[in-house]
Amino acid sequence: MTIILGIDPGTIKCGVAILDGDILEMIGTFKMHGDFDDRLKQLWDRLNSLDSALDLVAIEMPPGHVRGRRADTGLKIGMGIGVVKSFAFSRGLPVLSVHHATAKKAATGNGRAKKEQVQWSVKSGVMLEEIEENAADAVAVALAAQGLWRAVTT
Repeated sequence: MTIILGIDPGTIKCGVAILDGDILEMIGTFKMHGDFDDRLKQLWDRLNSLDSALDLVAIEMPPGHVRGRRADTGLKIGMGIGVVKSFAFSRGLPVLSVHHATAKKAATGNGRAKKEQVQWSVKSGVMLEEIEENAADAVAVALAAQGLWRAVTT
């Protein structure tokens, strides 16, 4: 089985999920505080604190309207993605970029699902009372990556 770290990137909140086959080993949201450089460093430190043996890092690529809304927002998200990719590369792990619609479809069956639908679907699937939006998105990314990775490696 492939152990996948799914990431919903952000520099204030970053959703993370570790999926090992059909077992969700970890789900959560990294919350960063302080100025931007401090938040990038906190993201790096939190990623490096993960003690799971990973095989793949999957990162959700945000939709174009998020990247294009404001140049500084897109740049900051891109820098957060860069931190995640640097973490993966420093461990010799492959990185898979997952389109946001592909992640939504993996979680709900609908690539145009609203964030609330993804959250509800993931929450129901893993039988949790509550789940943060970013964490639910990270699970969706890991699920999508699982299917994509199988298709590429078999």
